[in-house]
Amino acid sequence: LAAANVFPGDLFIKNFGVTRHDRVVFYDYDEVTLLTDCTFRTMPQSSLYDDEIAAQPWFSVRTTDVFPEEFRTFLWLPAPLREIFEREHGYLFTVDWWQQTQARIRAGEIMDIYPYGLEHRLHRQAG
Repeated sequence: LAAANVFPGDLFIKNFGVTRHDRVVFYDYDEVTLLTDCTFRTMPQSSLYDDEIAAQPWFSVRTTDVFPEEFRTFLWLPAPLREIFEREHGYLFTVDWWQQTQARIRAGEIMDIYPYGLEHRLHRQAG
């Protein structure tokens, strides 16, 4: 989705599924926005305990702000799956990856998205 300049918004695990052909699908389109319209930020750290336990954020948050380290909160995976997800896709919890992806899109790069691993793709024979 990110390579296609799509940000799903609601990253609840219930909004995703896997087809019988092992493809991941996304079901909830009401929060979809362009990835390039998002502002990816690192969660500010407070030195005050009261700020940390407050019901409302003690820092300003705009509607376009996204805090990737918070994605872990919404991806309620069982422990074994969480470990695999962290190992294989932990970069999704970093601001740098999202900002780099935005930069690539803004630069006009078309990112290849392959639905199958290299071992399952058709290969063209030379000649």
